[in-house]
Amino acid sequence: MKVITYPSVAATHAPALLKELNCQRERGQFCDCVIRVQFNPGKLYLAHKNVLAASSPVLASLLSNQGALLDLQIPSITPETLGHLLEFIYTGALPPPDLDESVCSAAAYLEMEELQQALNCRLDSPPGLAVDMEAGKKFVWQMKWK
Repeated sequence: MKVITYPSVAATHAPALLKELNCQRERGQFCDCVIRVQFNPGKLYLAHKNVLAASSPVLASLLSNQGALLDLQIPSITPETLGHLLEFIYTGALPPPDLDESVCSAAAYLEMEELQQALNCRLDSPPGLAVDMEAGKKFVWQMKWK
């Protein structure tokens, strides 16, 4: 007898939802949080509290004690680093490899375990293993033989 099984989850739902949240963030739509960093207090970053809180227990704690303005006075978080943190939170995209250490340091402070693991994998990869960025922010691993 042949048993037919059906998927219990729509595999495209979560990525589509995150993509729409990122589009809303980029448009400033439904954002309920403004982030400011100490290195450039004039530059403000819009975000959604629930998305930030879900990505970091430290951010969740900070957001539960503050209003709409999240003032990050953390030395390891520069405007460039924050941009990459938000990009990862909303899209899953990793920063360029030359920024791995600074972004990993900020991710460690914010207890963003998934980002730390991804960056540590890249930092710990053998010297012959290279990462090439392709269109669509896909990573293709290939061995370089010399």
